[in-house]
Amino acid sequence: MDKHHVEFQLPVYSFHIDSNQNVNNIVFVQWAEIARLRMMEQAGYAVETLDAKGFMGVVTETCIRYRKPMSLYDEVTIQLWIREMRRISVLLAYRFFNGEQELVAEGTQEALFVSLETGRPYRISAEERAPFERFYLPQGPESAPQ
Repeated sequence: MDKHHVEFQLPVYSFHIDSNQNVNNIVFVQWAEIARLRMMEQAGYAVETLDAKGFMGVVTETCIRYRKPMSLYDEVTIQLWIREMRRISVLLAYRFFNGEQELVAEGTQEALFVSLETGRPYRISAEERAPFERFYLPQGPESAPQ
């Protein structure tokens, strides 16, 4: 199986900028959510198909360490991979780079699998877990085979 991370670029728009003329910290959380949804789509779990799957991932914790400011007209590169996989939850890891490919922020999100029927934690089966295995890189993207 080809192991890899999710990676893409987005522009910084004027509405991302706060009163300090930097990208507002909440924008990084929004970018993390975009990355998480892209990973789910690539794994065959697009939001519009979740009803048929019977479960969804609910973010229970977000932690971001900001290292450098970003400003208007920059471009962010977002990387996402799965650091830990468990039966009822995953730990996602993120990195954010500016246009010069300098690390500007990094973080993690804990997501719990929840049954759509009961609203309670849901244990995913090996079959349900399999599409996410390719994003499982406990040591980060650098550990993926080239």
